[in-house]
Amino acid sequence: MVRSWLESCRGRGMALGLASTQSLLDEMGNPERGLAAIHVAGSNGKGTTCAMLTAGLVTVGQHVGTFTSPHVARIEERIRLDGKPIDAEQFDLALEAVRDAGEAAATPVTFFEATYLAAMHVFAKAGVDFVVLEVGLGGRLDATNTCHPVASIITALSMEHCETLGETLDEIAIEKSGIARPGIPLILRRPPPPITAENEIQGMADADAAKAYAVIKATIPSPQLMQMVEGWYDYRDEAACLANRALMAIGEVEAAKAVERLKKDVKWPGRMQNITRPTGEDSAAEEVEVLLDSAHNSSGMAKSMPLFASQLAGRDWCLCIGSSPQRNLDHFLAPLAKVANDLAPKLIVATEPSGGRYPAIPAEGLSSALREVMPAGVPIVVIPDTGSAWSAFESALANAGGGEAILGFVTGSLYLAGNLLEHLDLDGDEELAIL
Repeated sequence: MVRSWLESCRGRGMALGLASTQSLLDEMGNPERGLAAIHVAGSNGKGTTCAMLTAGLVTVGQHVGTFTSPHVARIEERIRLDGKPIDAEQFDLALEAVRDAGEAAATPVTFFEATYLAAMHVFAKAGVDFVVLEVGLGGRLDATNTCHPVASIITALSMEHCETLGETLDEIAIEKSGIARPGIPLILRRPPPPITAENEIQGMADADAAKAYAVIKATIPSPQLMQMVEGWYDYRDEAACLANRALMAIGEVEAAKAVERLKKDVKWPGRMQNITRPTGEDSAAEEVEVLLDSAHNSSGMAKSMPLFASQLAGRDWCLCIGSSPQRNLDHFLAPLAKVANDLAPKLIVATEPSGGRYPAIPAEGLSSALREVMPAGVPIVVIPDTGSAWSAFESALANAGGGEAILGFVTGSLYLAGNLLEHLDLDGDEELAIL
C-alpha cells in the first residue's frame, strides 16, 4: 500500500535543502515549472493567508491548487483543488508517482517532500491557473522553495524552531526571506506601533521583528519590490490584507477585491472556528458554544487571546488546552493567563494532542505550569485522552452557569484541533472546505 510507504517516509525525518527535492521533480518531469505560485512563509497566519488567497482567486473563476501543512484532520487536506481537499484516490495516485520517482532516482523521500511532490503532480495534471503554497519550515531550504513564484508573502515573525532556523529573530528572518526571488514582489506585515500596556507581550516580539525586517530588506534580491502591509490586525484581517496586497501586485485586482468581501466568510478549520453543539436533555443549557483555535507558539497565543477576549465579553468560560513542546512554556501561557486573571475560567482541562511531529507536553506537566499562572481556585483536571477530555469539557460547559450558555475555548495545538474535529465527525469534505 502506498500509504504504508508514506508512513515509512516519516522515519527519514527532515531534510532541509533543495537538491533532493529538485532531483525528484526532475524525475517527475518538472511539474512545478508550469505552475504560477504564490509562496507564503512566516511564523503564524500562513494557513489563513493561503485560505484567503485561494478564496479570492476561486471566487473570480481561477482554477487554484493549494498546498498547506500540517493537516488538521485528514492528510488529503494538504492538497486542495479550488478550496476542497482532493479525494483519497487522487492522493494515492499522486503518491505512487512520487514513490516511483524516488525509486527511479534512487533518492530517499521525506514525509514532507512526499506530500509536496504529490501536490505538484496533482496541480500539474489538473492544469491549475495558480498554486498557493505554504512553506513547511523556514523558507530558504524548505522543499517548497523549488516552486516558481509570481509573488511571495511573509506573515508574522517570531522565535520558533530555533534549533533549525537560528537563535535570533534576525537569523530566522533571513531563513524565511529566502523565498524572495529577483524581480518578484515580496509582501510583509509591518510591525505595529510601539509597545503599550495592552500589547506588551506581542509588542516586545514586534520590536525585535522591526529590526528583523530591516535585515530582510538588506538581504533580499529585489528590495525595491518589498511591500509592507500596515497595522495591528486580528489574525483574519491581517491575512486578508496580506492576500489582498499580493493579489494586487500580480494584477489580480478582482480577486483582491473578493478577498475583502469574503474575509469573514472564509473557513479555515481549527483557527478561531466556532462550533455549536446541542446538549442532552438533562443539561442546564440547550447547546454549547466553543471557539476552536490552534495557537501553537507564544506569538500565536498573543495574537489569538485579544480576539477571544472580545468574544468573551464578560461571559463565563471553560478552557481545554494541549500543547506540543514549547521553547518557553511560561511565555506561551502568559497571554492566556492575562485573560484568565481578568475573568477566571470555570474549569480547565489539560490534555495531550496526538499525531504531531513531536510528542505533546504531558498533561500533568502542562497542568502544573497552568497552576502557577492561573488564578487560585480554578479547577484544573488532567485528561490525557483528547476524546475523554472533550467529553468532560463539553459536560462542564453544558452544566455551568446556572442555565446560561457559557463559552468554551480550545487552544494550544493544531493537532488538538484535528483530534477534536475527528472526534466530533467534523472532518468531512464540506466541513474542511475553504468556501
